Order: sequence, then structure tokens, then C-alpha cells
Amino acid sequence: DGEYLIEVFESNFGAWATSGDRWADAAIEIETRQVSGPDDNQYGLLCRFQDTDNFYEFDISGDGYYAIYVKRAGEFTALAPWTATNAIRQGESSNHLAVTCQGNRLAMSVNGEFLAEVFYDAFSEGEVGMTAGTFDEPGVVIAFDNMQVGDLSPAPISPRAQAPGRAPTPTPRPTVTPQPAPLARLPPQPA
Repeated sequence: DGEYLIEVFESNFGAWATSGDRWADAAIEIETRQVSGPDDNQYGLLCRFQDTDNFYEFDISGDGYYAIYVKRAGEFTALAPWTATNAIRQGESSNHLAVTCQGNRLAMSVNGEFLAEVFYDAFSEGEVGMTAGTFDEPGVVIAFDNMQVGDLSPAPISPRAQAPGRAPTPTPRPTVTPQPAPLARLPPQPA
């Protein structure tokens, strides 16, 4: 029991940890907390993670923005570009993230407020995980806690045995990106 920390001490760099279990359709929820570092950052959830070059990424930032990305064949594409919202608690605060990956539907909520829904059909299954990264200023530390994964598909594809109605507990394994995080810079925050 306790928080899982992702620390990024290089600028323009991202890191993540994945569960090891594979899911087709999943609802993922997690408590996040910016422990320290610049507010111009990114952190959130991954779904349908295939490998370091192929996955969906759902991000928020310490200065109140969110985005949904796909990384396909090593190239990031914004499915929902960085957008400001008052739903995100800024700075060194806690936020509850909820993500749905079901069929070609990808949806994201923060602190109970629905933020975005996109439809994209690159991956049909994969691992889930957590991510954090920096832009120009290094030194972000993000805490993750109470991750829950709900199976939305008719039959789970995870090789581990499951009790009815209970998702397996993810076992995060840190994986650091081998290159600078190619995410777009956050737009300036309105004064």
C-alpha cells in the first residue's frame, strides 16, 4: 500500500510504468498528485500500450490543461489538443483521473467532470499504465495511488486468473522513454 512515484529530472522527457496485464476494453481510474516541480508538466494514464512506440496517452498538467494523444509507430499525434479547464486542481494538488478505452471510443474525465471524447481505431487491446513528463523545466515528481481497472469487454484477455467482478491489481514496472518526450508545448495560460 502506498503511492507510486514517477520522477523526471531531465527537460523534455517522459517516463511511464505499465501493469503487465492486457485489456481490450477498460475503464481506468487513479488518484494523482503533483508532489513537486514545475506546473508546466504532463502526467496521466496510458491505455492499450503495445510497446514504447504504440499506445494511447491521457494527460493533464499542473497548470490546468488536458490532452489525449496517440503514439503510433513512434510518432505522437494529438487526438484532443491541450485545452485549459477549471476541472483540474493546479499546482501541487490531487486530481482524480478516469479514462475509458472501449472499442474506438477514448474518453477522459477529471475530478468527476467529463473533459473529452474522441474516436480512433489504432489499437484494440494492450496494457494500462501511468505517465509523467517535463517540458523546458526538469524536476517534476508525480504520485499515483489507488489505481482501479474495470473490464468493459465480454471476456478478459489477461492471462492471470480473476475473481468475478474483481480486476487484478496492476504491478507497475517503470519504463523510461529512450528519447525526449515529443509532446507539444503547452499553450500560454491566459492572464
